[in-house]
Amino acid sequence: AAEKYGMDHVIYMTYMGDGVKNLNGEVYDTNINGLFFGSLGNPKDDEQVALIDELYTRAQIRHQVMDDMLYSYWRKYILIVSFNQACAVFGSDYSVFYDAPRAMELAEKLIDECVPLAKAAGVARADELKEDIIGAPK
Repeated sequence: AAEKYGMDHVIYMTYMGDGVKNLNGEVYDTNINGLFFGSLGNPKDDEQVALIDELYTRAQIRHQVMDDMLYSYWRKYILIVSFNQACAVFGSDYSVFYDAPRAMELAEKLIDECVPLAKAAGVARADELKEDIIGAPK
């Protein structure tokens, strides 16, 4: 779309699909799944974001306007690298990070590898990513 319409017509959006968890036999809705979108600092985007926010609200689509989309993108990327890929390697779900301390150590080391990349990409508050992400699989 960016090639066809130009970057000034692109709204940054991501989806987090972590709606239901089964942790130690307890199943519950985390209620954090939905669309997350916002501006990367272009003032023109703010008007477009407001229009999309209004549309999704009227359509009852679960969404959240993010103050810092670059942070949100990197948070999701690091979650995928540190937890989802580690789960694939272990052949397990997120419970492995609480049942096996070495699994959580691996996830933390993967996060530690990603945070400097986020800093280099210009993510404000990159130092907060690790603490923010560690609690995500709960």
